Amino acid sequence: MKKRLGWLVTIVLTGLLLVSCGSGSKNKFVKFIKDEGKIENINYDFNLKLTDLELVDTTGSKTPNPFLKVTETQMKDFSMKGNFQAESKDKKSQFSVDSKIKVLGTEIPVKLIGDIGGDNKTYMSIDSFFSLLDLFNSMTGEDVMGAKIDKKPFEGKYIDYTSLISEEMPGNLDSKNDIKPLLESPKELNEGRAMWLSSLDSKKYEQKEDEITLLLKKKDIVEFIKKSESKDNKKEVKELLKIYEDFKNFEIKHHINLKTKQQKVEIVMEPSEKEATEAGFKKMAFSVEYKKVDKKVSIKQPERIDILDMEELFDQILGQTDVNDLLGDPGKSSKEAPKSKVEKKDINLKVFTPNPVGDEEVRYESDGDKIAAYVPDYEHYTEDEVKQMLGEPSVILDDPNVISDMLSEKEFDKIAEEFQADKLTESQAKAFAFAAKDLSIAVGMGTKVKVWVYEDGKPNVYFTDKKAVFITPKTDYMDFKGKIGNKSV
Repeated sequence: MKKRLGWLVTIVLTGLLLVSCGSGSKNKFVKFIKDEGKIENINYDFNLKLTDLELVDTTGSKTPNPFLKVTETQMKDFSMKGNFQAESKDKKSQFSVDSKIKVLGTEIPVKLIGDIGGDNKTYMSIDSFFSLLDLFNSMTGEDVMGAKIDKKPFEGKYIDYTSLISEEMPGNLDSKNDIKPLLESPKELNEGRAMWLSSLDSKKYEQKEDEITLLLKKKDIVEFIKKSESKDNKKEVKELLKIYEDFKNFEIKHHINLKTKQQKVEIVMEPSEKEATEAGFKKMAFSVEYKKVDKKVSIKQPERIDILDMEELFDQILGQTDVNDLLGDPGKSSKEAPKSKVEKKDINLKVFTPNPVGDEEVRYESDGDKIAAYVPDYEHYTEDEVKQMLGEPSVILDDPNVISDMLSEKEFDKIAEEFQADKLTESQAKAFAFAAKDLSIAVGMGTKVKVWVYEDGKPNVYFTDKKAVFITPKTDYMDFKGKIGNKSV
């Protein structure tokens, strides 16, 4: 995970260092970049899109994984558009991002304001925080913290987002040393970039009508980093070069339209085979379109009275609601079928059967605004009944960190295996995957869960208060409405 975050920051820095700099064609390109960089302040409208994604299949299957392709398609819907402003003065810089992120068919407003070189603070609008929380609620079908509270008192307020970012994070932008050149002299840095661009082979610049395109390969970026080395930044340069070594391909295309002043950057990343599993993807590509706004930069840092840390936010939320409202009503959760009493004599000890029998078909739904996952309820099975059915478990785990990881990763892999074996439909597989993720989040928030781990193809069983709250969807061991080859249940 740390390496993934490091790469992400590296990409952002690459965009700042290379893209903002940007013929005949070569001279025109360099002149455009010089002119753009003559001012200390920045005001751009931008539109970022994920254009290609190939995830790593962790199931070990030798055949294409269609479930993985579904996930890729959903993730490729991601985009972010908005306005970015930055203002530098006296070795200090302040910035603002006012944007909307599109994810899973939903648009979320994200507003950030901060300063670098002074207090090094970043603040997120609480409206943005609640929008992200609403997305989480729609994905899990739960009403977790914030869904039922009055949000009007929080209008215009901000969270101290800096406190949520670990200082140990690779490439942490909260370090003054990492961005010292930007703070001390943006103009000087831009001149250095322009000089480097002037030294590149003219064949790297291609012009078609009013548009000039610069193509940079991994070796070009590495060369630029090496040339930026000084006696004061040797360690940082070495770490940055090490990150680029993890890529077998890193390519940047920078397009400039001389007539419209519109710029577009396309970045393609392919980690080495060894690093792909850690990164989580084999290939990722995205584009950023941006254009300077002919308006004065206007950044206003929030007043101290309008800033809350997470603890203060939680205290205010707790002050206007009760615990039941915060956690929601489990009986009304969209991810669960309604429950009814089941007599002990009605419990099937040959195959896990939901309660109530055949009440709700297992499925996943998304209408662009809300996501719901309907999964069977097996909570009427106690530890004793499970032991009668499956025997003694191979091992019993109660470490919340281990259990959370199992639900997020290993259970997902097992669900994918059932899907690949045509034992689950795509909709059913996605519903079970969301249920596993939901329980993983609950464990991370303090819900006590233990898991009985079985071998020989048997399902794992997760318990809370000795009741089964999740069972690995091994279809040979369970029934539910809509099960392939079983229309009666």
